[in-house]
Amino acid sequence: PAGATHALRAELERVRASQGMQLPEATWTSIAYQLDVADRIQKDYATQAAAWRERARNWLELAAAGRDPLTSAYGQIVMRGYDSSISKLRQGYAIYIPKNYDAKRAYPLMVALHGGSANGNLFLGGVLGNNMNWKEYDHHLWDDFTPKWSPDWIVVAPDGFGQVMWRFMGEQDVLDVIADVRKHYNVDEDRTVLCGLSNGGVGAYSLGMRHAWRFSAVLAIAGAPSWIQYARAESDPLQAEALHPLSGMSLAENAINTDFRYFHGTVDPGPMRPAFVQAFSQHIAKLGVPYKEKWFETGHDLLYLVQRHGKIFDELSSVVRKRRPNEVRVVTGDYRANRQHWLTVTSIARLPELARVRAVAEGDAITIEAKNARGLRIELGDVPLSAADTLRL
Repeated sequence: PAGATHALRAELERVRASQGMQLPEATWTSIAYQLDVADRIQKDYATQAAAWRERARNWLELAAAGRDPLTSAYGQIVMRGYDSSISKLRQGYAIYIPKNYDAKRAYPLMVALHGGSANGNLFLGGVLGNNMNWKEYDHHLWDDFTPKWSPDWIVVAPDGFGQVMWRFMGEQDVLDVIADVRKHYNVDEDRTVLCGLSNGGVGAYSLGMRHAWRFSAVLAIAGAPSWIQYARAESDPLQAEALHPLSGMSLAENAINTDFRYFHGTVDPGPMRPAFVQAFSQHIAKLGVPYKEKWFETGHDLLYLVQRHGKIFDELSSVVRKRRPNEVRVVTGDYRANRQHWLTVTSIARLPELARVRAVAEGDAITIEAKNARGLRIELGDVPLSAADTLRL
């Protein structure tokens, strides 16, 4: 296998040199990523590793003929590779592009965050209908999956740097994947949905609140709304203070303009306890933030109950992001997630205490209430103000 991969890498360099600029750089990166994965999984998944090498070989044949293999893969589930600014190793994400993709029109995008037993490859297979017991995930992490239904959406599943539960480098991976997809495909930025299951549900609560303005809808499935709950940090003030900036419960006001939905099982036996979600419901109801909650009389594995054989895509197709809302709220404890819509907190007075800002635009005035924020930036072109010669703050 090592010799086969070495030969394919040599062939990749030869074909790349001969084709020059005829194919996008990302195509060569993605072919190389197939070989990276094959090398990485050879010891534990020899059969799947052979399939990944065979895919690289097939893609090289198409590239040698001047055809982009990623274009030929429309309608399939494949892994794209990209060069990360925070890692020396190529990163990858699973992607599905509709078979009849037309670059002249914008497509809605769903970003799906996997749980603790999965990776991007397996999870996208699950999101698109390949039902399996989560206890069997470990045997199928690197299988090839065929979509069981074919939504008119672009659907991606990042790897998130493994199992960091979508914090830190995992968060950056999600943002980088969204940027990479937008770079190569025509994405409707006003119909971009974030969803996640289990650990990915924790990520949806966290990233969905930290970056609420980027998404038309956020779906948190069988996750814990707060890192403070999950880490049992209520009795440790220092730990709790450090976790507030990452916790969906602490940042829920950011979602005032986002279609925010969460789903949970009434008898979930794992660390994502139903009591956590019940506490979150009580909390968000007091904030004046719209939300939709749905409970199922079952345990933890809710993906197929929420997806409903792909019907969720039709349901979400009409949900559009608010570009220029009148009211914006920003709750943040760090500068990686300090913007919501037209308002950015540029200076936090006392870190890691959360800064809280509420801004309302009406007529020719913007009214701002701020706590623990000593610097703000307003994108005036995005504020829905009346035409006037003056602006009142």
